[in-house]
Amino acid sequence: MRRILFPLVFLVAGNSLIAQNFRADSLLQRFSSDQANESLYLEALRAEYNRFSNEALSAHVKKTASFIEENLDVAHRISTFRFLGVVCWARGMYPEALHYFDRAVTDAVAAGAFTEAGIGDLTVAERYMNAEMYTQALERAYKANEHFVTANDTLHQANARALAAAIGYRARNYAVAVEEVEKALTIFHSVRPERLSHADSVDMMNALNTCGLAYAGLGSNEKAMACYAEAEKFAVMLNNRFWIGLINGNKAHIYASNGDIAMAIGALQIDLRHSKEFKQWPSAIGSSLSLSELFIRSERWQMARQYMDTAGMLMSRYSGSRRSKARYLENQSKLFAHAGNIRQAYEALLRHHEIHDSLQVEHQSAELTRIKTAFDIQQKQGQIELLTAEKKLHEQQVVYRNIIAVVAGITIVLLFILALVIYRNYRVKKKDNYLLIEANNEIKAINEELRAYADTLSSQNETIQKMNEDLELRVRSRTRELEEANSELDMFLYRASHDIRRPITTLLGLSNLAHVTTHDLPAMQIFDKVTETAYHMDRMLHKLQMIYALNRPLGTSSQITLTEAIKNAVDKFLPEMKRIGMDCAASIRGNISFTGDESLFSIIFQNLIENSITFKKSDELERPYLSIEAIQLDEHVMVKIRDNGIGIENEYLEKIFDLHFRGTALSRGNGLGLYLVKKALTLLKGRIEVVSEYGVGSNFFVYFPR
Repeated sequence: MRRILFPLVFLVAGNSLIAQNFRADSLLQRFSSDQANESLYLEALRAEYNRFSNEALSAHVKKTASFIEENLDVAHRISTFRFLGVVCWARGMYPEALHYFDRAVTDAVAAGAFTEAGIGDLTVAERYMNAEMYTQALERAYKANEHFVTANDTLHQANARALAAAIGYRARNYAVAVEEVEKALTIFHSVRPERLSHADSVDMMNALNTCGLAYAGLGSNEKAMACYAEAEKFAVMLNNRFWIGLINGNKAHIYASNGDIAMAIGALQIDLRHSKEFKQWPSAIGSSLSLSELFIRSERWQMARQYMDTAGMLMSRYSGSRRSKARYLENQSKLFAHAGNIRQAYEALLRHHEIHDSLQVEHQSAELTRIKTAFDIQQKQGQIELLTAEKKLHEQQVVYRNIIAVVAGITIVLLFILALVIYRNYRVKKKDNYLLIEANNEIKAINEELRAYADTLSSQNETIQKMNEDLELRVRSRTRELEEANSELDMFLYRASHDIRRPITTLLGLSNLAHVTTHDLPAMQIFDKVTETAYHMDRMLHKLQMIYALNRPLGTSSQITLTEAIKNAVDKFLPEMKRIGMDCAASIRGNISFTGDESLFSIIFQNLIENSITFKKSDELERPYLSIEAIQLDEHVMVKIRDNGIGIENEYLEKIFDLHFRGTALSRGNGLGLYLVKKALTLLKGRIEVVSEYGVGSNFFVYFPR
């Protein structure tokens, strides 16, 4: 009978394995031709792999990896290698899992897909963290962050920092947790709110909660409560009632440690209510036990029994953890002791210690298992790295042998070619010797001719040098004549403008007299036009005098007070300001003075004030105004001249200081005003800036060196 049964069992098992392999291979073939539906095929493969034994899975995963290399494009190859890593890790095949995770990261880096590389390292970091291998987990999280920085992927950088914080908290390294959470939150806050998804807001809430736990671990209760408050704001904004309860449960521990039992009870009641609402029974059991402990602490025994009954009911219905049972028995012992039932209190305390001791044994066993797992992973990783290094060494040896063979062949060919070249060169040199003798004879004849040419050139150079000297003398003479002519022209311009201003001044006086003696309205209007024209001519002649002042050498420097310079400039235009109804205000902070040419300051302020008057708005609803402010800075004195005129269009802002530039039909001058300002500031080693909005007004900022 056994002879029949054993072969039959092996036959059935073999057929089952063949069928599993066939289904998995078929899925891979269909996946390679329909890569757009990657997630569907990978889920189907996961279901098939769940039926494999570890040994069969290892063999088929290797075959799958070879298939991936040959048939999938880079993007799907990266995600599929990552999928194989997840599958192997879930089955406890850690070295294989790490191998495939690293394959995915390596391919992503080679393809320049640094975000995908970072996601691969984050996946490994999460699994290391869950396996309590915190050092390896933190290293992977930092590598992931480096990839995200390279990809300039801001949100994933925040996720990597948040995971590093969670790892630090799990490892009870609260300082690292706080540091990483703050970096994650800084990155989150740097992103525009519209770019943050619902998941990103949940991540920020989770990060703030982790920060609160870490601060609580460091004993910084005030900072912990601030983090919990920010996290609760996100929970309320997201309408996430479960998280509201969870955060309140965390806040309760801070309240209790600060001695604020009432606040702690209120927070735990919120946590209990929301835990029941979302059927989170372990959390509900913990909240009930914490409430009973707080009521025992405040000696409110009836409420303590009520929440103990709630915890007992939940534990009997939903099978609470052994740690919860230990807490329940400890609280029950205290209640029995208060009621005077010493025997029952003692029995409850004994059962509490039994469970507590068994939990410690389990923790030690789990810690030993974790250490053994980490050791096995490192040992198998070392074996894999050693085999990989041996394979690379063997491949390098093969490459070196091939290189040596190729080099030897090339050397032989080169030696043969060299021999041919030497023989050919010998014959060529022999022929060249005869040609060189003939060439030498020709060179001697040419040298004699060159000597004759050199003598001729020498005499010609002497002649040219003499002509150049005569030309330089003529240029100097003409330059002096031009300088004298320019000086005479400047002097003529200055005296002519000065002489012409006399009859204009007389004309202005006669016009003013006509206003007093004449009451005829048409005549008055004509005299107003005459006055306006005379003012414009006077200003133009004044600008010509300014040009003379800028072109002549600077006069003797004198002490100039900024207040006096601005007042003199304003006084010159007061009649015009009164005529057009313009308000003028000047504000100068401190006693500011300079040493320099007073005429240059006069040119700057007069032209800027005249500019504001000329380009006032014609709108009668808004009264024109001019504001002058002076402020002392570290290395400069800034004078700000602001008006509510017509402003300057943006396209003209870079041209307004050019000579003869007129940007609007309202400009009745010759485009000299701002040009003279810029030239005077250049002589004073100052600068000017302008900010203007068309239709609103202009701001001129003048900077004088101190």
